[in-house]
Amino acid sequence: MVRNDPAQVLPVLRALSIAVNYRALYPQSHPKVVEGVGAVVGSLESCLNERGRDSMTFLVIDEELLVDDRPIRSGQMYLGPLIRTMKRLGIERLTLARGLDQEECYSLVECLASVGKPVSTAHVILGRVQLNLSEEGPRSEVDLASVRGSQFSEHDIDMAQEGFLRYREDRSGSVEQLDRMLWHFVEGMDENTRALLLLGPMKSLDQKLFVHAINVAMLVVAQARSLGITGQSLQSVGLAALLHDIGKLSLPAALLDRDEDLSDVEWEILKMHTVLGAAELCGLPEAPPLAVLVAYEHHMRWDGKPSYPVPSVPRRPNLASQLTAIADTYDVMVESRGFTGGVLGEVATRVWRDRSETFLDPFLVGNFVLMVAGAESEVKD
Repeated sequence: MVRNDPAQVLPVLRALSIAVNYRALYPQSHPKVVEGVGAVVGSLESCLNERGRDSMTFLVIDEELLVDDRPIRSGQMYLGPLIRTMKRLGIERLTLARGLDQEECYSLVECLASVGKPVSTAHVILGRVQLNLSEEGPRSEVDLASVRGSQFSEHDIDMAQEGFLRYREDRSGSVEQLDRMLWHFVEGMDENTRALLLLGPMKSLDQKLFVHAINVAMLVVAQARSLGITGQSLQSVGLAALLHDIGKLSLPAALLDRDEDLSDVEWEILKMHTVLGAAELCGLPEAPPLAVLVAYEHHMRWDGKPSYPVPSVPRRPNLASQLTAIADTYDVMVESRGFTGGVLGEVATRVWRDRSETFLDPFLVGNFVLMVAGAESEVKD
């Protein structure tokens, strides 16, 4: 590798991203946080030795990260969330110097995990931080209705619901129409995480399948954007998420509308929606292959342990399926407790506590928790 190649710093950025995600999920004293901070300190020392330097400086310019004024060309998934976190915090310049100790690293990780204030130290220099660092007063609930009101009209929502229900009842319409419906909503929201806060008012709609499909799709699009997914890939991921529960349209309505616990037999029938959905999408020429995969996989566990459906060869689900699983879990938890302002972060943390490292990828859940925290802070500001 060429000396001072920007790619040499990737282990440092990866270690920092992992440590930040761990801190967003665990208390500071948790072994994983301690391990993550130690990895940052160790990888920084190794990288500086390899580069023959005493420090490295990262700059955030637009959507790119530069080190020592040279762009880091990498498709690594963790770079996008790190860049967006730095931009959200107003950190445009970050210098890490030889001699960084555990305490200083903890301070940096706390800042990037949105649980601490940005503070420069002897070996961590934060540049152009434009934040209001005054103590926050008591949190108040946000009037989310006003947020949605500026984005979508009741007519927009009624028309979208009508199209979805028409497809549910007699399969009239097409996947292309459902795709256009989704992207009308997506294009009506900001490209930042504030889109998450559109969920509350939409919960007042009667048709649960429609609301859930839209919510999950928008949450998946927000996650995918935070990971740097754009263009046709983003559109395919969003449409796949919208159609993830299409198999439920083939199940008895009485089963889907039940509020009480299902019997063992009813539960087995409900679990069939994954296979039924994949089979139905296979028969639709306009359905992207990714939609078939997500419909089949979105209840499979990240750790590979038995869940449903059971693939012929054990494997981890596709990235789009994992993003859909996180959004699906989150939306169900919000629905189960009723939506009120200020609970987004609490519910996202519960998703991590209940499902991370078993059903869900811990890195992706950590990114989701940070994304939700950013959404709350943006609206409160």
